[in-house]
Amino acid sequence: MNKNNVFGVGILIIILMIVGGLIFKVFVLDKDKNDDGIVQEEKKKKEYKLKEDGFEFEAEYEGNNRWEYEIKGHKPSPCHEIKHEAMVQESHPEQVTVNLSISSPSPDTNCIQVIEELNIEGTFMASPEAEVSFAVKTE
Repeated sequence: MNKNNVFGVGILIIILMIVGGLIFKVFVLDKDKNDDGIVQEEKKKKEYKLKEDGFEFEAEYEGNNRWEYEIKGHKPSPCHEIKHEAMVQESHPEQVTVNLSISSPSPDTNCIQVIEELNIEGTFMASPEAEVSFAVKTE
């Protein structure tokens, strides 16, 4: 084999390595980038569906550390007061408890016994790895 053939084969190998590297970059490394060249955050769909004391709780991770939740059920009477609060405990992963508090009316209040639909929506900020729980407290 003469020197010209060895040199030609070496150049060919280098060109093939460069082309292979470019193909790998375009089809593997850049597939998570949008048109601006910015890497998109991988949206992890994490959901919780829980039931507690006749109430249904659903929470879903929406991205950018934002969670949305919905509570469905029936209010015992129109006179009962309903409050909800999401408490995020800073730990790794975060521990999130969504509390639904039901306060009974004062004893001297006359109230019609009508079952009222309850549909509450809310949000909280926590990482996608957060552990979410739901609690109902009757006062």
